[in-house]
Amino acid sequence: MVKIVALDRFGSLLAVRRTVSELLADVPDDASLELDFSGVEFMSRSFCDELLARLERRSAPYQLSGTGASVAQMLATVREHRAHVDERPVPAEFDVFEIA
Repeated sequence: MVKIVALDRFGSLLAVRRTVSELLADVPDDASLELDFSGVEFMSRSFCDELLARLERRSAPYQLSGTGASVAQMLATVREHRAHVDERPVPAEFDVFEIA
């Protein structure tokens, strides 16, 4: 299992999507992963959304540990939103695209 301590790599504020790519860059998709968020005080919605999207595409198991109250709340909020968005039907006007 590969363990990454977010605080050691990026500090206590995780605010941009590209940080997720940097965080996971050296971890093969087939390696089990633990992301430790101990000491992380803030995780932006965009960082969290990108993180969850990338983790969902992995073929190996992962776990998130050391999530404080604010990080845990952001993870729950974004997971709920992602589940809700995935359930919405695509409006008919988006089924066909015309390029002029």
